[in-house]
Amino acid sequence: MNEEWFRALPFGEQRRLFASGLLALPFWLKTTLNKEAEIAVPDFNCLITYSHQSIPTAMFEEILRAGFEPLTLREIVAHNRGEEIIPADINHVLFTFDDGFATQGVRLERYLQGLNSQRQTAGLKPVRPIVFVSLGFGQPQIPRLDLTRVDGNTPSFQDGSTNKYLTLTEILHLVRSNEVDIQSHGLTHSSLAAIPAQQARLEVVESRRRLDMVYGLVGVPHDLSVFAYPYGQISEQDLVAATYDLAFGTKETINSLLQTHRQRFNMPRVPDWSYLSNQTVRNFILTANQRQKEPDVGRPRFGWRRMW
Repeated sequence: MNEEWFRALPFGEQRRLFASGLLALPFWLKTTLNKEAEIAVPDFNCLITYSHQSIPTAMFEEILRAGFEPLTLREIVAHNRGEEIIPADINHVLFTFDDGFATQGVRLERYLQGLNSQRQTAGLKPVRPIVFVSLGFGQPQIPRLDLTRVDGNTPSFQDGSTNKYLTLTEILHLVRSNEVDIQSHGLTHSSLAAIPAQQARLEVVESRRRLDMVYGLVGVPHDLSVFAYPYGQISEQDLVAATYDLAFGTKETINSLLQTHRQRFNMPRVPDWSYLSNQTVRNFILTANQRQKEPDVGRPRFGWRRMW
């Protein structure tokens, strides 16, 4: 078999109806068809960055000037579901922020408002980063914590340092602003690989429940949930996959834009320019843009072809 049969199917609701019809087939055939369907979700090119306390405005602007088109979380999830395919011949970018530092609040909101106002005037797509916050709110050990009983001035996370983190009130304001996607970084920023399985389960499942409650408190629709592994250390992938739509790890080198469906619960991100030299990033952007302009003759777009 090859992927051509599945590529011919419509996307979205009709493909989901087709998938539900697999239930009536023998197990061995259903397994084979499911594997073929997953292979047939094409790869796409996207530079995914992560930042911490600083807002890397120079990096944002240089990457956008280089012609990288911003992607949103919703577009990536829809692509992985086979509902709306991201073009493979365009370089994309997704900016993310980790840990929910206070600098990722009003300062980031105002910067995005100015940036997106300029982009709207120029007829360009807006930038919508993801902000990953730890959702402990001082009570990480309590399953099914009722956030309506949490003081709005309570920081989402406390680590005993002088760092300031977003409070519940500030997080709710960011959700209302619609400038960013607020998503989960666990409860206590603990590496899932370094804690007992029961605690890891609480970190993953309870943070998802609190994330849903955050959106519910402001009445904003929330049908996409995403997880960023603390410290980028991948663990408990089956649990994360059963709880979230997507998950992000990290990597320390910048050598490829390729994102694949098989990595959807370990999507690689590279650090911003405070960790990588400006020249390293600039050289990579120039190389990526040159590669995009090359003829696409014979270039494989489906992951399985790269194996042969």
